[in-house]
Amino acid sequence: MSERILRNQALIKRLQTIAASGRVANAYILSGPDGSGKNLIADAFQELLHVSAADRINVVHEKPGLVSVEDIRSGINRTAAVLPYESRYKLYVVDEAEKMNVQAQNALLKTLEEPPAYVVILLLTESAETFLPTILSRAVQFRTDYVPEDEIERFLLEKGIAADVAGIAARLSGGAPGKALKIADSDAYRSLVREVTELAGAADGPDPEQALSFAKKMAERKGDADEVITLFRTWYRDALVLKTGDGAPLFFRGEEERLRKIAKKLSFEGIGRILAALVKLNDRLKANVNTELSFESFAGAIRDEIQKEI
Repeated sequence: MSERILRNQALIKRLQTIAASGRVANAYILSGPDGSGKNLIADAFQELLHVSAADRINVVHEKPGLVSVEDIRSGINRTAAVLPYESRYKLYVVDEAEKMNVQAQNALLKTLEEPPAYVVILLLTESAETFLPTILSRAVQFRTDYVPEDEIERFLLEKGIAADVAGIAARLSGGAPGKALKIADSDAYRSLVREVTELAGAADGPDPEQALSFAKKMAERKGDADEVITLFRTWYRDALVLKTGDGAPLFFRGEEERLRKIAKKLSFEGIGRILAALVKLNDRLKANVNTELSFESFAGAIRDEIQKEI
């Protein structure tokens, strides 16, 4: 159980103590970034409380951006008075609880004000800041930990993820193992890595046709911009590692040959100017400047620097 949850061993031990003591609160808030293990911890808490599958209720919501008042009423309020089927506790789990609107939170309060002793409500959220003070005052709060990149990478390697994918996915994860696993298992992500390495690893820099093709793809996939920028930043970080020879591990392990060629062609100042162009690209995208033109301009900056150093 707990060995599956990176960096949350202390939290699991606290939950073990709570379960063993029998002093179980009626409501808990578990906050942390997407993919940081909140659902795994919910599963662990269910196991620690010896709650059967029949006595765990996952509160679902039909609208992706909203947990509505009806979701709470149908998922919790209308069944809270019904005794557990075969367990001491009845565990309600509300995922994405930050999406509860005020009406939904007020509906939840109706149960929290006078909850049956056997009811345990677990609110999983990226942030508790959207909750009403009356909700916060009635719940015990916990938070999942961010996990270092090297631990996430080891976790992915143990899952059978290829080393070159594991390193990049760990870097993009923001400290969330679940997010890293989701990235590493994504065909779209692997395609994105391939496209970035083809552009950044072009021996003479991306030619105009390649730059335009890449820019068009990015215009169609605006939601991937942050990941793309991180990938480029990581590529040139690896180039600097090889150029300085400090022996630090590479993220793009399968691309060492191309990275060495790029590192040899570019000066330290050239890499610095490309990274500055990457910052400019990020600023332009956040200012809603034309995505296609912004990426085409960045690709041109890469080509200019590589050809300047040849």
